[in-house]
Amino acid sequence: MLLGMFILGLSLSGNSVYAEDYGGEYSQDHYETEFTNQLDALPNGGITSIVIQLNEVVVTSSIDHFNVDIYDALNQLTGSLTFDTSQDVFNWYAINFGSGDNGGDEQPEEQDDPCSRIKSKNTETIYHNKTEDLKDKTSLTYETGFAGTKSGDYTDLTTGGSTADEKYLDIIIDDDTEGFNHTHVDDYSIEQDDGTTVSVKPIRMFSPNDVNTLMQIVDRNKNSGDFSPYYMSMTSSDGNYTIKFTGSSADIKTGFNTPAWNKEYIKFMDNDLQSNEKLFLRFLQEKMDITGVELYKINDNGSVEKKTLTTNANGKPVVETTPCPQ
Repeated sequence: MLLGMFILGLSLSGNSVYAEDYGGEYSQDHYETEFTNQLDALPNGGITSIVIQLNEVVVTSSIDHFNVDIYDALNQLTGSLTFDTSQDVFNWYAINFGSGDNGGDEQPEEQDDPCSRIKSKNTETIYHNKTEDLKDKTSLTYETGFAGTKSGDYTDLTTGGSTADEKYLDIIIDDDTEGFNHTHVDDYSIEQDDGTTVSVKPIRMFSPNDVNTLMQIVDRNKNSGDFSPYYMSMTSSDGNYTIKFTGSSADIKTGFNTPAWNKEYIKFMDNDLQSNEKLFLRFLQEKMDITGVELYKINDNGSVEKKTLTTNANGKPVVETTPCPQ
């Protein structure tokens, strides 16, 4: 049982962990050691965004509970929480402010809306010019594209080649990755060794692997609390699209970059009676069981439209188009 009052600080942004005892039964060294041990014990060093926003936490303990007052960087009181002291104070602190998996009511950072992010990205000169260049490459028989970084650089993606088995881009995700834009090419023909010709009809809409790539980027940044910068874009002769992740860390799902998922996707999308937009949104919902991924179309005039799957009066799935604010 902890008595008295003390202050805890975090080892973030160059600040060291510290604890000041005000009449408690333990010394400052005890608090500092125990708190440091709790932080070290967190899985994968998990620290949520709420920790980064804190300047200090003042804990006042009594026999049956303790109160936690939260102060921001300007030393303004921003909130207060009360916990039962039957739990160790350091465990409570680590669970509620240190571990994204076990946290209480986690408060994510305010995020920019996808419409603003997409419009802003498409007005960047380099991004816009590279996207325009991709539009001229949809007639190739292999995909092309580029990667964007948080630091504002863009790098062309490489492909294994231009043969039937080497058409896809090498995607590398690191801590500086912000997103990707790539082509889904037009229909084309391949001449076989026996002289016959095979028609290839690529799907000009996001694939399960594309969704998986977005999820991997978000997952790598899940402790940031702000998923709004990250994107996956697709340029094709049928339209230019971007998918954005708008869910929480609990909505992150990966593992869709497999041949089995690709096979199921190709079968599902083989439907001339429904648009690729509707089929993709249905596949996300019905097959991948994904929430938090939104589809946006970028028109040639720069306007952006959100595409949402809904149902009509007859209960049939339809795509609702909502223009983004100009």
